[in-house]
Amino acid sequence: MKLVVIFALICVSFATQTKSVSQKAADLGFKTFDHDFKSFKITHNKQYSTAEEEEQRKVNFLHTLQVIAQHNEGFKRGLETHEMGVNQFAVLSDAEYQSMFVMPDPTVKKPEPADAYIAEPEALSSVPQSLDWRQKGKVTPVKNQGGCGSCWAFSVIGGIESAYAVKQNKNNLDLSEEQLVDCMNSKCGGQWIYDGYKYVIAHGVENEAQYPYSAGSGHYNQCQEKASAPHTHIKGYKSLGKGISESHPLATDQEIMAAIEANGPISMMFNANGDAFRNYKTGVITQNDMGWTGSHAVVIVGWGTEGGHDYWIIKNSWGATWGDHGYFKMVRGQNLRHVNEYLYFPDL
Repeated sequence: MKLVVIFALICVSFATQTKSVSQKAADLGFKTFDHDFKSFKITHNKQYSTAEEEEQRKVNFLHTLQVIAQHNEGFKRGLETHEMGVNQFAVLSDAEYQSMFVMPDPTVKKPEPADAYIAEPEALSSVPQSLDWRQKGKVTPVKNQGGCGSCWAFSVIGGIESAYAVKQNKNNLDLSEEQLVDCMNSKCGGQWIYDGYKYVIAHGVENEAQYPYSAGSGHYNQCQEKASAPHTHIKGYKSLGKGISESHPLATDQEIMAAIEANGPISMMFNANGDAFRNYKTGVITQNDMGWTGSHAVVIVGWGTEGGHDYWIIKNSWGATWGDHGYFKMVRGQNLRHVNEYLYFPDL
């Protein structure tokens, strides 16, 4: 009898250890897990070469669902200020997500000094309560950098496209991020925003149709800039905060808002590490992370107030299915995640 009991316990233990991810998901209350995972693969065109990889992706997917469910319960109860949702990163491990961030760490590689934007006192005192350049048709569609560490190129090009829309009423520019990726040294390995602006000052940039983006898979090409093709040019760029110099104070919210009102959306580098940003869907991010392990470049297109929280409206480069149609809101007034430190915009 004792041997039978021991054998039974061993069998139960083994069965528990070998329980499938789908069974674990059902036990945790995710009754449609298999359907949801299949839908995810279809939506994001995911295929896995081995059963082992598919099973690991399921493990990651289940973990993401748990993180989202726990957070959104707090959101429903008014304990969180933003909602999470499933996006293309739901099957990544933490290490894989972290590997996407290849922007320079300013604590290691110091930025070069740059020309400062100095707002007039009356401009600082007269900024509106809210501004959204999207509503004025001055922000180009959200793009997707894919698996290349090229956020800096999308930030630079997004800034230039909007500057021409605001300053010269050219609302339909679609410029080439791929040219910057191919023709600058870092390729998919990250780059200071200002280096991208310096490249455009020296070379100009072709249209997307002439030089389309192809680095989304993480692979880039040799530089194929065509001197005979039409180019868009800028004559310089301006900086705010520590983008001016490492010893310069942080840019104030008023300075940033005055710059955006006068010149249009501006490029910015911040820390995008952690689940708050990775799984963002809607609302205002208030969760801070002042490290630089997730350096990421984006474009601030405006500001406003929601639920008692003042926020920035920020354009990302992870496609229109990520976040709030490709955008996110982040609380202002706190230098959250370094948002008031490294900011740049083109001078036409």
